[in-house]
Amino acid sequence: MSSRKSLTRPAVRLVLAIAILAVVGWVGRSQWVKRQLILAENRAVEMQNQAQYAQAAKAYEALRPQLRGDAARRVTTNLAACYAALAEDPALPAAAVLELYRKAYGFDPAAVTNPAILKRLRASP
Repeated sequence: MSSRKSLTRPAVRLVLAIAILAVVGWVGRSQWVKRQLILAENRAVEMQNQAQYAQAAKAYEALRPQLRGDAARRVTTNLAACYAALAEDPALPAAAVLELYRKAYGFDPAAVTNPAILKRLRASP
């Protein structure tokens, strides 16, 4: 009986050690992924602050599927703001401006504040 007991104890310890390492690895990886998402969002916000709206919009578009909850809402709001800012370019044709405003309105209706544009967006499907 003592022989069986001496073999069981090390096996239980080994299984327990592997389980603990697996949990620690999983928690560490999830924290690393979360940190990478935060860094990517910070880079996109920095591009937006530097008026690089097209690059920021691409970065936000890439981030949106990976985020949930408040972070997803924040990125979506920033994405709408980028599209609205891109639409302010006077060199763009009217159709392109309306399309950019339509994208912005689709993400966040509050991003479009011009009453004439709002009227056109609500009138056309």
